[in-house]
Amino acid sequence: ALYWAGEANLGPEEQIERQILLARAESEMDDRAAAGKRLDQVLERLAGDHWRRPEVLSLRVSVIANEEERDEMIESARVRWQEAPGDGEAVMRFSDLLLAANRSEEALAVLRDAALAAPGSTAVEERALSLLETMSDSGELRTFLESILDKQPERVDLRFRLVKVLFRLGKDAEA
Repeated sequence: ALYWAGEANLGPEEQIERQILLARAESEMDDRAAAGKRLDQVLERLAGDHWRRPEVLSLRVSVIANEEERDEMIESARVRWQEAPGDGEAVMRFSDLLLAANRSEEALAVLRDAALAAPGSTAVEERALSLLETMSDSGELRTFLESILDKQPERVDLRFRLVKVLFRLGKDAEA
């Protein structure tokens, strides 16, 4: 029924949800090629900072039949990122693929380097901060925040985050 239901009466988010559900169904029926193609189409429609992008990329990586195909997908994203290191979309896609492949340290390095190289890329910066907070690495988070604040001392939002990190690290006097 979901397959035959058209997208004409659905809003953009519902259309994406429909495509994700169809891809899950195709994957469960061992039609990984169709699921992968459908998820690739969804990824083409999503902006780099869309809230569902990491989920869709993770699902895309999970429907890949073997590690070789997954590594090819990651390498393709790496090449695209290296060709245009300032392209936020390429940074996000590459780092999200690394995260989906459980390579969080590499993803963090890509995000951190991109955020420091192109200050003002809020989506990349926010993704790096979010990942650092998720990884609970307060020391690395402190270093990253201080690096950004060196270039952009007017950023009150980041200064507040730094104060919270310093308290977490027991550096009350510095905070």
